[in-house]
Amino acid sequence: METQYVKERVYTPWGQPDTKMIHSEGIMFYSTPGHGGFKVSRELNLKIPEYMRRAGGWYEEDCEWSIVAMAFPDKFEPKDVESARNTFRNWFPDEYEKFFGVKLKEGESWTRDDAIFYKSNKDKLLGIAAWGDWHKTVPEGMVGVCAVIGSKAEDRKYSDSDEHYLLVPEKEYENRSRDFVFEDPSRYQKWEPHA
Repeated sequence: METQYVKERVYTPWGQPDTKMIHSEGIMFYSTPGHGGFKVSRELNLKIPEYMRRAGGWYEEDCEWSIVAMAFPDKFEPKDVESARNTFRNWFPDEYEKFFGVKLKEGESWTRDDAIFYKSNKDKLLGIAAWGDWHKTVPEGMVGVCAVIGSKAEDRKYSDSDEHYLLVPEKEYENRSRDFVFEDPSRYQKWEPHA
């Protein structure tokens, strides 16, 4: 594939592109200073199942590129198709199940596991940031944790007033499986990180 510099004015969802590559007939890759992705021709885009199809044929490079590779595996290298399948499964579990006619199990898709985690912890305090005892206000053997209610953590819609700062014993914090869940916040000492 030959990379060409873009001189003409071209619209992409990520801004004016610097370069473009013809990936294959009907599939172009555009790169901008901040992001990039595939542009699939109208004819090919209509061949992508509607539940996976993106308007205008634009598929960003981080996750949505996997949709293009799943729809047209013959236009990608086998190693890229395998990588795309993993990305597709992790980021688009509903579409993956429908496309392949399977049911994913817990642990097979990051976004599905996240949804389950947040749903089961929507009313609990969840750790969103942590500082070790290297921080000047965290006592030795402890971890300072900033926590918010799970539903706000999931949406990332919280303000400073929603944040709770608590100290957690280092060993307890290290034994978490993912975000620290405060089952009983009253067990933990309040912490002032800006003292």
